Amino acid sequence: YIDEQMIRAKAEGFLGPEDHEAKARVALDSNVGVFSLSRTKSNLLMWAHYTEDFSGFVVGFDDKHPFFEAEDLRDRPRPVAYSSTRRTYPIHREHDPRECLFEKPLEWAYEEEMRVARFLPEKPTKFSEMGQALHLFEVPGEAISEIIVGHKAELEMRESVMDTVDSWNLDCELYTALPSGERYEVEFRAF
Repeated sequence: YIDEQMIRAKAEGFLGPEDHEAKARVALDSNVGVFSLSRTKSNLLMWAHYTEDFSGFVVGFDDKHPFFEAEDLRDRPRPVAYSSTRRTYPIHREHDPRECLFEKPLEWAYEEEMRVARFLPEKPTKFSEMGQALHLFEVPGEAISEIIVGHKAELEMRESVMDTVDSWNLDCELYTALPSGERYEVEFRAF
């Protein structure tokens, strides 16, 4: 759908070379959802940035669960390529427009990111408090292998995690993450 739309727009003169990439990104942004994952749970920078300095939590998944084994190989988790140069992507029927979503600058390599990029359903799953359309993909509880709560998480968050594990009957490990006192690394302790 995106490919045909872009090809038609270019043929009709709506896309010049200068705004071609911008319009392609807008088309992707409104038609594709990205589920970002990491191959590591122990990176200090990740804990500092994404959990607000150990005050949030991380959900670990079983990458062998059928949820991650989609029939279409393009719908499975794929590694992000890190590079110092931007690649260009042709627009034609044989090219998957999601391909550009699997690269980032070298500076982000510490994330060891995997992504799933799936086309969104036409109607949003729900709306945010600000009225923004949200497209959520349901991840089966059996795909969750662990939940790791940062050591600075408030009691309310810890209790909420425990309540969710109980009410969803999740069979997963629970840990607390904290920086090591001896090394520059993250330690995990049973919750």
